[in-house]
Amino acid sequence: MISPNKIDTAFSTRKLPDILCSRENVDEHDFKDVEEFCSSHWSKLNCNTIEKYFDVLPLLSPDAFLYFLPGVIKAGVEEGCPNLLINQSLVSNLDRSPDPENWDSYFLARWSKLRKDECNVVEEWLLWLGVSDSCLFSECMIDRALETIALIRNLENKTSV
Repeated sequence: MISPNKIDTAFSTRKLPDILCSRENVDEHDFKDVEEFCSSHWSKLNCNTIEKYFDVLPLLSPDAFLYFLPGVIKAGVEEGCPNLLINQSLVSNLDRSPDPENWDSYFLARWSKLRKDECNVVEEWLLWLGVSDSCLFSECMIDRALETIALIRNLENKTSV
């Protein structure tokens, strides 16, 4: 099972970026939501905050996305909440073509920057979601998401920390 300590260790070197999102792509209301969501360290996120701001993660810059991703994973695991709305979005985002040449720039700018140890955490999280008693995802969807993470892990120049 995925451990909160493993999440902490894998993502420990991620720093809060200066740019949280692009102001030109986000209206004032959404920008305020981004600011509120991003107001604390990723390890302090909880499921209530994540559910309240479930639509913020896709608005974040690639580096901010990668900074807050472990907080979403960790909060769900620690609080036993596999069915967070954001989890549906994340798994759907990972459920894609097995050919990286067909991956769009939005996806690549975020997910391809995961290091191998971070990919391992995402993989364990997907497995945790898949065996949850209240799993919302089909086995096929989880399998495709796992295949995508395996492809990301094996992209050229991947490093571990």
